[in-house]
Amino acid sequence: MINPINRHFLYLELSVQIFASYYDLRTFCLIQEIIELQFEKKLDTDKIDKLHSEFSKNPVCDRLLKQIILRYCYMHDIGFKHRQKLANIFNIPIQVQRSILIASKTTQD
Repeated sequence: MINPINRHFLYLELSVQIFASYYDLRTFCLIQEIIELQFEKKLDTDKIDKLHSEFSKNPVCDRLLKQIILRYCYMHDIGFKHRQKLANIFNIPIQVQRSILIASKTTQD
């Protein structure tokens, strides 16, 4: 019997192999990032930085990645170090960071 966590990783591995051969890999990378953020609650800033540099020539994918990450930051309480790294990656001004932080605190109360 496969436990749910291993089943999840097995599904991701298989879906990478299947979808990468048929579909645009950038789209799949965005979908995979959403899945990882939603189910694993894991924010990997190194991976996000890598995706951001890969998507730098594609403004649509870059904008979608930014929106995905900002939504995650809005919905979850992340540490200051992660927040600062993300701000540096996406060039998010301090004022916008503060408004996101304030908005997320008011919705959680």
